[in-house]
Amino acid sequence: MSVWSTLRETTLLWLANHLPRSRKFDRNRWRILRVAGMDTHRSNIRAPLNITQYGLLRSIHIGEGTFINVGFRVGVGAPAQVRIGDNCQFGPYVQLETMHHDLVWTPERRWGRDARDIIIGDRCWLASRVIVLGGVTIGEGAVVAAGAVVTRDVSPYTLVGGVPARVIRSLR
Repeated sequence: MSVWSTLRETTLLWLANHLPRSRKFDRNRWRILRVAGMDTHRSNIRAPLNITQYGLLRSIHIGEGTFINVGFRVGVGAPAQVRIGDNCQFGPYVQLETMHHDLVWTPERRWGRDARDIIIGDRCWLASRVIVLGGVTIGEGAVVAAGAVVTRDVSPYTLVGGVPARVIRSLR
């Protein structure tokens, strides 16, 4: 990625984060993010958005009709992708973290950083301050309770909560 495209992406992300908070701007913030390189469709995105790896907006996909509340953070590292389905709801300060590293330092691998995809199905609801770690798939219609740390896959139409997140009940 060139310096100019990274500068463009950074500038447009800054602009999207500094638009006034109002319904009009929240409903149209996705347009600026799309120009910056993010694969997003008609969504309602509240600022600020915290994306840690510049140059990787193209690896974030947000479906149509998704609502993202304030403080949404995505820690994405190459080659991982974050895919969010249609009509999802995200509470304030949700974090999606694709990166992790080995627990033991070795001279040949050092900390051995790795990135894994995060996939969130259609019509999911992640309540406030949820953390989703890399390699997790959240099935369609699942609900994640506030403050949960999701370390494993979540089945469709399931309510999970806790640290680490465990199944509370089925939603069918």
